[in-house]
Amino acid sequence: MKIKEFKIRSSQSAKILCNRGGLTNKQEEELKTLLEKGSKAKKVGELQFKKKEGPSLTAGGKTYCREWLQEQVYDRRRDIKSKYLQKGNVCEDPAIAFYGMVNLVQVQKNEEYRENDYITGTCDVLVGNDKIVDTKCSYDHMTFPLFVDDIDKGYRYQLNSYGKLWDRKKLGLCYALMSAPEWLIEQEARSASYRFENKGKDILELESYYRNLLQYDDVPNSLRLKEYEFEYCEEMNAHVEQSVKLCRIYIQELIKKQGIDKI
Repeated sequence: MKIKEFKIRSSQSAKILCNRGGLTNKQEEELKTLLEKGSKAKKVGELQFKKKEGPSLTAGGKTYCREWLQEQVYDRRRDIKSKYLQKGNVCEDPAIAFYGMVNLVQVQKNEEYRENDYITGTCDVLVGNDKIVDTKCSYDHMTFPLFVDDIDKGYRYQLNSYGKLWDRKKLGLCYALMSAPEWLIEQEARSASYRFENKGKDILELESYYRNLLQYDDVPNSLRLKEYEFEYCEEMNAHVEQSVKLCRIYIQELIKKQGIDKI
């Protein structure tokens, strides 16, 4: 059985990030200070051992590799569905247009798939000639990150990978609070009417409730868009590439261990 060479999807890049080995700058300074003091503390030995360590996959990275390989072996992919993904998919184009209108910029929805030796992906939006933006449609006002000051590293690594593939330095993650389409409102109402706690409620009453909950055209634009902006970082890209190399080694070990290479 021939297994294709492992590459990481941009959206999944943070899941395989390896322990880079060695010491951070702060740990180097700490070790230097301890040695200058002639310290015999246990911490000295721990830092010296860590300094000699090479990069290694995390438990999470190994799990991702095993799941990736299992998909390749059986040639099957799970299809994940949810109401959150439904709204995100149906509202993607309106959210992109809304972003361009509010920010007075030229936007282009990207349909092109790209890859290099390590990563693959299809970014969401090209803004002007120098920026990439990924749009996320919040399901409702309570999932909109109004008071969240930063994003998790998963999104940073995802956008950074897009920056590498499209050679763009300016990156942005934008959350949009878009009104749900009428069919999704009706779907929510029907689902609620089936639940035990809502038995006896009129379907029109439920539709009115979800229409009020999931439509936001009356809300100021400034409260319906939130963007996090940052610059492309080559060090982050190098971290991903190093991790992919380690994943490939581990995947080959799994292939040999299970005798997949003999099938």
